Amino acid sequence: MNRPFATPRLNGLRAVVCALLASSAVGCSAPNEAPAPAASPVVLSQDAEGFAVAFVPVSDLKSAFAQVDSVDAVSARARIGGTITELRVREGAEVSKGDLIARISDARLPLQAQAEDAQTQALRSQLAQAEADLVRFERLHKDGFYPTQKLDQARANVRGLADQVRAAQSQRAITVEASAQGSVLAPVAGRVLRVPARQGGVVMPGEELALVGSAFILKLRLPERHARLLQTGAEVAIEQPDGSRKAGRIARIYPALADGRVEADIEAEGLADLVFGERVRVWLPADKREALVVPAGLLTNRHGVDFARVKLTNGQAQDVVVRLGEPVAAPGIVDGVEVLSGLSQGDELVTAEAR
Repeated sequence: MNRPFATPRLNGLRAVVCALLASSAVGCSAPNEAPAPAASPVVLSQDAEGFAVAFVPVSDLKSAFAQVDSVDAVSARARIGGTITELRVREGAEVSKGDLIARISDARLPLQAQAEDAQTQALRSQLAQAEADLVRFERLHKDGFYPTQKLDQARANVRGLADQVRAAQSQRAITVEASAQGSVLAPVAGRVLRVPARQGGVVMPGEELALVGSAFILKLRLPERHARLLQTGAEVAIEQPDGSRKAGRIARIYPALADGRVEADIEAEGLADLVFGERVRVWLPADKREALVVPAGLLTNRHGVDFARVKLTNGQAQDVVVRLGEPVAAPGIVDGVEVLSGLSQGDELVTAEAR
């Protein structure tokens, strides 16, 4: 079976013939080559909306580390010494103000209360006897059989015993209050951050049983040369474990330096879900500059290359290769991305679906 083939000589002859017939618009192609398809232009519809590319002011961000802290970290401490008979909380538990955290028992307090009750009863008996004697002495004094000096001494004795009874009752109330202070209550509402005590252990007055924190913040500490970067109310970006960022705000800047560092508090949502003391990366606004920022929805990525569709003056659109920077926040632009190259001010972008 004969198969068509091309030799160098025939190829050269074909090239000469094609050159001679070029003026007569006769098409020639190389052997075994298909003609290239003509590129179809992208025509925009009449209602296609565009985005005008322009320079907008953006903030350069500087990274720093902040630590999860609490505005109100209050210790629940023992007010009396004794043995912890009940411990109701653990690390991470949520408590309300006044909730019972632990109960401390001192075996000496009930015995002391019994002794004070007996002392009060004895003083009351002495007071009753002194009052009865005073009534009898007053009758005798009225009849002229008892001296006035002795009567005054009897009245003073009654007043002294009455004062002693009241003092014994007050001492008994102190003992009862000391027993009630064995109940350790939550000082504020929040989350239990630390519980150094254990049930059955012996504690002294003033010893910490639990640390309760509320109103979680990010505590930022920067060298004093960076103090100018901080402004109350400035927006910051907080980096998440998955690499995304969420918004925060500088709520307070402390006026005094601590160890050569300026301190500031950052407020944001969801900080209570983090670990107390955890270090988190934050991005602070460092300076202002002009940049080209476009919405991320107007960009496409094909085979690792970013494209933007630019509207031409003749009503068509052309895909342009662009080089992108970091996502930035710009006024009036949602999900803004900085364009480093590929676009110029005044270009009009349309979506890739507009045809």
